[in-house]
Amino acid sequence: MFNLSIKVLLSRKKWLFLIAGSIAIVLSSVASIFTASASVRSAIKQKAQNTYGEHTGVLTNISETKTSLLNKNKEITAGVYQIIGKTKVSNDIFATVGWMDKKSIRLGHLRLINGKFPDKPNEVAIESAYLQGSLKNWKINENKSIKIGNKIKKMRLVGIVKNYSSQWSVAEGFEKGVNDFPNIFISKQLAIEYKKNNSFLFKYNESTKDSFEKSLNLIDYYDQQGTVNSRLFNNGLNRCDTIKFLSNIFQLLIVILSLFSINSLILYFTRDQHKKMGIMRSVGASQRALYRMYIYQAVIIFVLSALISIPIVFFIQSLIIHFSYRENSTNFKLIIEMIGISALLYVVLFFMILVLFLKNVKKTGSLHIKELLSQQNSVNFNERYKRVLKYFQSIHIKLLVKELFSNPKQFCLTIFILSFSSLIFTFTNYIQKDNLYGWEGLKSKYYLTSQEAFSSKSKQNLTVLSHQGLTFTETDVKKLEKTPGVLYIDKTPFMDDVETLMDQRMITPSINSWIFKENSAYKTYHNKIIIPDVNYVLLNEDDWNNIETPKKYKNPGGKVLIFNPINNKRKNEDKALAGNTLTLVRLYKMPSGMKISQKNLTILDVIHKPFKYRASRSVGIKKDGFIIVMDTKTAVKSGLFHGFSDLEIYTKKDISHKDKINLDKQVKLLSATFPGSLVQNISQLIKDDSKIYNYLKVLGNLLFFVSLILTAISVTIMIFSKYQTQKRHWGIYLSLGMSKNNIMQYVFSEIFIYVLVSMMLSMAICCIGLFMLPHQYPLVFYFKYFLLSILIEVSFLIIGGYIIHSSLQRQSIAAFLRRDE
Repeated sequence: MFNLSIKVLLSRKKWLFLIAGSIAIVLSSVASIFTASASVRSAIKQKAQNTYGEHTGVLTNISETKTSLLNKNKEITAGVYQIIGKTKVSNDIFATVGWMDKKSIRLGHLRLINGKFPDKPNEVAIESAYLQGSLKNWKINENKSIKIGNKIKKMRLVGIVKNYSSQWSVAEGFEKGVNDFPNIFISKQLAIEYKKNNSFLFKYNESTKDSFEKSLNLIDYYDQQGTVNSRLFNNGLNRCDTIKFLSNIFQLLIVILSLFSINSLILYFTRDQHKKMGIMRSVGASQRALYRMYIYQAVIIFVLSALISIPIVFFIQSLIIHFSYRENSTNFKLIIEMIGISALLYVVLFFMILVLFLKNVKKTGSLHIKELLSQQNSVNFNERYKRVLKYFQSIHIKLLVKELFSNPKQFCLTIFILSFSSLIFTFTNYIQKDNLYGWEGLKSKYYLTSQEAFSSKSKQNLTVLSHQGLTFTETDVKKLEKTPGVLYIDKTPFMDDVETLMDQRMITPSINSWIFKENSAYKTYHNKIIIPDVNYVLLNEDDWNNIETPKKYKNPGGKVLIFNPINNKRKNEDKALAGNTLTLVRLYKMPSGMKISQKNLTILDVIHKPFKYRASRSVGIKKDGFIIVMDTKTAVKSGLFHGFSDLEIYTKKDISHKDKINLDKQVKLLSATFPGSLVQNISQLIKDDSKIYNYLKVLGNLLFFVSLILTAISVTIMIFSKYQTQKRHWGIYLSLGMSKNNIMQYVFSEIFIYVLVSMMLSMAICCIGLFMLPHQYPLVFYFKYFLLSILIEVSFLIIGGYIIHSSLQRQSIAAFLRRDE
């Protein structure tokens, strides 16, 4: 029976390779999405773990041993480390001294530039960024005296560690040398002398969601003494989950849409074999034997499809990666996993296709031998659709309607698939373009934050920081401004704990509106009103001329300029403020107790527009909100300002490649000694942000083309099979004077109706969707993708039409009229 199955298949080689090729397209598409997804996710996860550590969270300064922690939490993997204290490296830089065990080093993916980690009491390793000041020229195996705890010790340098601590997630209220990470590594033997509490890097080996939630719960159990590794989740694991989700969705859609088309191919394939089945039944073949033959045929076709699909998988996988992430990672374990899951996918798809084969074979079981032998020359037309014909007078239209509704289910499915394909193509492009719109026109090249989060409390309605935050000093920023290629640096002063106070009589209607926009009631300090959510801008005296204001201001020392976005348009209300005094106040902790700094400043003017500053002809800075502009010298002398929290760096247009590399190095060096700091290369950030949307677009395009190719094939086969089953009718029409071109007009008319109906349906949905959804571009911008999808669909279907045309042209009228016996 197996040999007979092969012979039957080989007798119709075109059918064999058409079905095998169609199934191969489905197999390769599904498998390539999985393999591309797996290799991309592996690369993202590996990169994130190398940058932010593999641990899902950190516990700091808790009274647990590693054994007791693991006994209480059997689901985690953990490494222990200790913080001994901090030591001064240079004027503004302090290094945290501590110890880490081997498990913490592995979980953190710490890497040595040179040497080894210390294992003797007089040995240390140091993070490379801290080789400055008194430690600048410290070489491997050289001895230097450094302060560890309260003692000065002579230590030998045995290793230089690649910078890591500035990239790791830290707790909001972290304090240098208390609950951060080691910059100078000592041995365990030396750490024992100081009898400090343990800190831990821990990892949950579960799903991203469960690992995150359980990490939070564990930290809550220890009274918030620690933090979740949010950077690993945000920049690694969550992205991997998004890619996996998108891949699964598109794999499922490809399978569902493809099975509709493949089912049509199998339907017409089995119909084409009805005569052979009738002959076999007439010579005594049982229904069971026919089932066996179809199972063998399904196996042969699927094996051939699988072989054809293998090279296509690698081709499509490379295209997916190239047009989206352009990064992938494979290892032996991942390769085995990909092969195993791909094989499982193939098996699942095989059984789906086998069910389709057997479902169609089952229908033949109810047919008599005579019906099987004559099936090729019969056509079914649903009785309920015959009523439709009476509404048409033209014989040509009646013939066209009859062709369209000879298989109404197939007609509806074809319309659905064509419409759905167009919508997928349009909306994946919509999502990609709209989400990348925000980056357009962005001219800054680097964004730096000294510390992403600060913890604070309210005292007497004033904000008091739990610990003094880390900031970029004026000296460091001025040095960076002088770096070749830098055009301008937009600096945000760290003044989160500075409040603006005004007398009650100075609260104009516009300022009052701002206060009650942010708060439900006045907050006061020493009988003065606190203005909420004020942002501060510090400018040197020479830079005041670049502020875009109705007039220029001279001698800004001791004075401020107010930008209030709310304007009640009451005449002369701002004149009451000009020349009056407001107070800036800062309450902060010192070892000796609470201290307060305050400064009275004269109001120059109030402007009811966003703050705008012209840094150069090509760069303009705009800031929204309630803004107070003041002179930098005034802020420094008042004690209200001690550094910058955010820097946005703009570069010159003609910056050389050498200067770009140097600037990148200087930016990373500046932030390397700031735990929890953030450095964003805007160009790279745009690329990284666009990758997930490019991935979505690539999957959408793949789904579009796969469903379109299979639909075009099934439509071509469907139309051709209908004309084949009715060829005696068309032979009679030809003998009565109808030309073959007239037949082709019916073919292309049918194709045109498929396209027209699907276009009208998808356009209606597309219009409703685009009108309801927010969009950044004019609607015409998105409709070009819709029209492009329709044009591609028309092209594929016309190709199918011309294949039918060439086949019909080769047949004579006698061939049309001949009845098969």
